[in-house]
Amino acid sequence: MLVVAGIHSWNVFRQAKNNFNYRQIGLTIGVLVMAFFVPLYSYFYLPSFDFLPYNVGTKIEAKNVVRLYDSGFNDVTETVFVGGKPTYMIGLKEKITPEKSGKLAALHEEYEKGKINLFVATSQGGIAIPGCSDVPVYFMDNVMLKSILRTAAGVVAFANGRIVGKWNLLYTPYRFDGGYGEELSGERWKRGAFFGVLLVMGVLLFYGRKKMEE
Repeated sequence: MLVVAGIHSWNVFRQAKNNFNYRQIGLTIGVLVMAFFVPLYSYFYLPSFDFLPYNVGTKIEAKNVVRLYDSGFNDVTETVFVGGKPTYMIGLKEKITPEKSGKLAALHEEYEKGKINLFVATSQGGIAIPGCSDVPVYFMDNVMLKSILRTAAGVVAFANGRIVGKWNLLYTPYRFDGGYGEELSGERWKRGAFFGVLLVMGVLLFYGRKKMEE
């Protein structure tokens, strides 16, 4: 679609006997960069904005409470989010290799020190993390798991009754090197930068169109 739009725009300017000026070229490049950046970022990381009930920053309440069950189908939710410590959920929709599980080494170390709560959430049996056999595995409804984490394997952080961060484990894992439970400020900064870029693009689009009309 972008290729077709580009050819069409080129024909319009050519037929009107106009040449691209630096504003139009810059705007075209900016639109192309944004058009590719957003989907690629969402693929390798996670979508910057999630309109499902489990977006980063969302307060966990009765309507979107995270339900967890043990192997005997007993609800263990109340026993997981305890102690006032940041809680990290490793969501797995498929088995992962030891190499990929190694990305969780720092997080696992903090769990062993007792600084955070940590558990695995999956919707199928036979799922475990190589080298992290002491991390409890709980079961979650498949639809809920997909709603919370839109990737095959990733990490969700909870703190103070909110979701404060989400990360894709398979491609660009978050480096767990401190500030546990305080990730929300960083996520808000990234969103602000995203909106800032969109604002600049909007101004350039309006300015470029106004110049063309003149």
